[in-house]
Amino acid sequence: MKPNDIGSLLRIAREERGRSIADAASVTKISKYILLSMENGEFSKLGQRPYAIGHMKAYAKYLGLCEERFCEMLREQYPEFKRHQGTDGYTLVLGDETERPVLSITRQVMRLIGLR
Repeated sequence: MKPNDIGSLLRIAREERGRSIADAASVTKISKYILLSMENGEFSKLGQRPYAIGHMKAYAKYLGLCEERFCEMLREQYPEFKRHQGTDGYTLVLGDETERPVLSITRQVMRLIGLR
């Protein structure tokens, strides 16, 4: 599967449902520019990983597609959108490979009250 195939699948699904980009933008609250970038396979225009994954989930859901499968395909084909697992929770990748650990809220609360 080529990276552009994700975008093609999104476009085909939208067209099969008879929906326009304007309709999709109105309902999902995602700009037309971002939606067209996704359909054209230009995922580098989506910004950082949380935004790219969030847009993919919202658009796939709007189209009645499996959100998790499309996010998985995005992560497989674009390494910059992969989830990074650190030793102490998830690791957030910031721009040029700079990393810092990010703890879940539950873990932070547990530490504050002395349960961990």
